[in-house]
Amino acid sequence: MEDPAKQTWSCTPSGDVVSVRRLVRICRDLVKQHTDDPDVPAAPDGADGYAGWVQIALILFRVELKKSLREMGDYLNEIPGVLIVFVLNEPPHYRLSCRWEREYQIRELRRLLR
Repeated sequence: MEDPAKQTWSCTPSGDVVSVRRLVRICRDLVKQHTDDPDVPAAPDGADGYAGWVQIALILFRVELKKSLREMGDYLNEIPGVLIVFVLNEPPHYRLSCRWEREYQIRELRRLLR
């Protein structure tokens, strides 16, 4: 069991306080349930980019934390365990995240978490 003093906490839109690691898992699992290729590796070898489920899950996670794109990159580097949940060695560059967000409708994505 993780030491509660070392956990980072966040508030969901419904007002529930959850650990950040738990929120990451919720985002990941929710997106994998609603994507066409949930078993594709997060960053496939030789692929130009990241799997669709990773893109959407990271967008949801950022929106739920109310972080800017630049803040999110720093956040992913600073909070242990977040990248592990997504099976990533490093976070995507904020410009790449910005491109993803233009491709997906945030309003539609937020509905997944409700």
